[in-house]
Amino acid sequence: MTAHKSGDPTTLNRLYGRQSGHKLRPGQQQLVDDLLPALTVPETGPITAEGLFGYDRPLHFEIGFGGGEHMA
Repeated sequence: MTAHKSGDPTTLNRLYGRQSGHKLRPGQQQLVDDLLPALTVPETGPITAEGLFGYDRPLHFEIGFGGGEHMA
């Protein structure tokens, strides 16, 4: 597959997700600025439930989005 070349009708520009959009409202930006650092996963050290959430329990991860009903 080749990258999209402007003016070349034989290539497609496929973008899945947002390329650009409106700016965040002030309240949304404040949440990103204040809460996001506390929600990030540490770059070093072990990743444990206790380290992430403050208590130890089994972790179950859903990778992707939804319950998989949109997967082919």
